[in-house]
Amino acid sequence: MPRTTQHLLLAVAAAAPEDLPLFLGSLPDGALEELELAEDEGLVRLDGAGAAPLRWSDPDVPRRLYDTARFTERRRAHLTLADALSGRGDRRAWHLAAATLGPDDEVATALEDGAEAARLHAGWAAAARMLERSAELSTEPRAAARRYLLAMRAAIFAGDGPWVGRLGARAGELTDDPAAALEAALASGWALARTDRHGEAVTMLTAVAVRAADTGNSELAWSALPPAAVAAYYSGQAAHREQLTMALGVLSRRPAARSRGASAPGADSPLLAAAATAPPAFVPAGGAEEEAGQSDSPQATWLTAALDPVGSAKEVEAVLTAKGHPAGLDQVTLNQLGGAAWAVDQTKYAVTALRTFLDRQDHTALGGVNALVSNTLGTVLRDSGAWDAATVEYGDALRVARNTGMDMIRRAAEADLAIIAALRGEPDEARALVARSLVGLDPDASRAVAVIARRALGLAALADGDHERAHDVLRLILDDSGEPVHPHLSLYGVVDLVTACLRTRRYAEGQEAAAAFRRVAGHGSVRLRMLVEHAAALTAAAVDEHGDRGQADVHFDIALADPETATWPFERARVQLDLGAWLRRQRRVTEARPHLTEAHDTFERLGAVPFARWAGAELRAAGVRAGSWGHGPADSPGPAPGSPGPLAELTPQQRRIVVMAAGGLTNREIAERLYLSPRTVGMHLYRVFPRLGVTSRAQLRDVVDPSSGPDGDG
Repeated sequence: MPRTTQHLLLAVAAAAPEDLPLFLGSLPDGALEELELAEDEGLVRLDGAGAAPLRWSDPDVPRRLYDTARFTERRRAHLTLADALSGRGDRRAWHLAAATLGPDDEVATALEDGAEAARLHAGWAAAARMLERSAELSTEPRAAARRYLLAMRAAIFAGDGPWVGRLGARAGELTDDPAAALEAALASGWALARTDRHGEAVTMLTAVAVRAADTGNSELAWSALPPAAVAAYYSGQAAHREQLTMALGVLSRRPAARSRGASAPGADSPLLAAAATAPPAFVPAGGAEEEAGQSDSPQATWLTAALDPVGSAKEVEAVLTAKGHPAGLDQVTLNQLGGAAWAVDQTKYAVTALRTFLDRQDHTALGGVNALVSNTLGTVLRDSGAWDAATVEYGDALRVARNTGMDMIRRAAEADLAIIAALRGEPDEARALVARSLVGLDPDASRAVAVIARRALGLAALADGDHERAHDVLRLILDDSGEPVHPHLSLYGVVDLVTACLRTRRYAEGQEAAAAFRRVAGHGSVRLRMLVEHAAALTAAAVDEHGDRGQADVHFDIALADPETATWPFERARVQLDLGAWLRRQRRVTEARPHLTEAHDTFERLGAVPFARWAGAELRAAGVRAGSWGHGPADSPGPAPGSPGPLAELTPQQRRIVVMAAGGLTNREIAERLYLSPRTVGMHLYRVFPRLGVTSRAQLRDVVDPSSGPDGDG
């Protein structure tokens, strides 16, 4: 092709999608005719006005075209784009930087000046790239360090841990300013907190906090502690909580020293003005909206909840009540109060706060990601019975964590998804997810993930009816002295452990676990108190010489007494199932039936297949005719109540797979939507074909309601 056509194609290849309308609109008619030659060859298609005025026939062509061009050719293309984009300072600066070989302070300044516009148009990641390139082109080390720090802050809001670590390390190498060095160390600690190097993260961040407090920089000091609390929580080790507690004590004794007007690295940047409402990992200097260190500040509330999730329940609840509805809070407060609410079982508040936080992420002005918040929202949704919505959030956390190098959050999301798979009666899928989560992980170093994974394996074994295996894995959520391996997450698996102990006739061990549970969690949240009484009721009803059957009714009644327990429908339904079974064994069948019916209906609605099956067996034993109870999962596909049809016997996930396959989706497409592997999808279809009376995918259309949507909703 003519060199002019080649040049235009290279410029188009070098342009970002947002550049193309302005660039093509600036071309004279003669230049557009040059592009017609490329259109005649089938390389591109001009579509006229709109967001995508030009399309490549093969999306790989622009990358190959750009990568094989010589630098001088790419430089001319970028300069052409810079001229055409003079009205967009950020994009013009970006293309000037791409055309620059060595350090250039003028271009570096243009990049820094354009970073705020990049954030508004494309989000924090775009701003971070601009600032990083600005630092690379700076001739003075101090200016470069300042710009790396600004890039680091933007990368934090973009949610990219390894990138944050690299930028912070580079700033630390270049700066001779102690305050800037501390902020760089904070970034390195923040990045470490998202890996399995929890001890290093806690040590680094608490040291930053103490040193910053000693220099009077209270905002930076308090900013270092929330990510330290994340690392200490994941580790689950008492030594790390003690480090954090000691640092907190140091900060509480220091005056809130530095004034708002004090200078800080990059304090004059427009990015800092936006940081106060950005998705936070820490609050940059000058960006806090409250005086750090107050007992009801978001930082202090999250720290309180993370350090003592059982004992701080009432204190945190009081702060949440005082703050008002989450919709009126900024992003910093939403993030930290949402996490605190989750830790102390203020589940409804946590759902609203974390969902509000993530909904705001959709706005380009924020344009950040936060895998940790998505994973936490998944957990509170799972706790509240919204399992399909929880699966979506866990899937988002998994995707973002993989894309941003947040390995620890990826592991947690996989383990949490395994719990849902086990509860739904998909033990093979649960075990596969746990295997991916734990590969290469030291379970003693990262106790949070280890406990989640062990609980998932225990639930999968219970679903299989393998009580010995369930006991062997669930006993690992407590240490040799009977104390929780993880001070928080172990507590939610104790009822599972007690159940496994009793079903394997380990009565004394079950009673010891229930008694230890009461000592640790008996003064905690409404949810924990329900679980404590449930465990006590099970051991009281045990068929051995230590059982106190006269107390079983008392413990069951206390477990269900608070109407707030309806917030956690699955756990309440388990109490009702065990209560109904206990009453039936006592020949109090009339009393048993309402509890068993309500439990069965809840399990059916949630899609908890093994538990619905057990409740159904108890109902039949109580003299209730099969088929006269239950309404099926509220969001499941298939026929209406009263007309079960061929899909009724499948699990909720199997029904979703069948409906999607009947709609023409491939195994890989189904796997991407449900966050499974294509092999797992194929295995499910292989298993259900005989049950549906079909031998091929094409025949699925004969057994699936054609009005069903891709997720099974008619």
